[in-house]
Amino acid sequence: MMGIKKIFRLLKKNNSETELTREQFKKLTNEIRSLTELIGKIWIANNEFQTKLKRIQEEMDHLDKILEKRYFSYLPEKKKKELKRTLIISKQELIRCIQEAPCPTERKQ
Repeated sequence: MMGIKKIFRLLKKNNSETELTREQFKKLTNEIRSLTELIGKIWIANNEFQTKLKRIQEEMDHLDKILEKRYFSYLPEKKKKELKRTLIISKQELIRCIQEAPCPTERKQ
């Protein structure tokens, strides 16, 4: 019979593994890529910002290539957690950019 501590340890381990799967990372990279495309359409007049968005998209492309490689599964859990944390922060910052977007017209609605 398994002890309660062992059951909780197994549940915690399973939860952390499912959060750090390739699919989870692919989902995040796709969400970030979609947000950059949308923001690019909203902030079209800001060339500096467009350059940053392009760089973010290139980083997501690079991350997608890494996710396809076999060695991704060998990355330590700590590295995967840090990567996921930074992706979530990036996603939140992009959402904030959408919220702060300039009005598309100067005419009052």
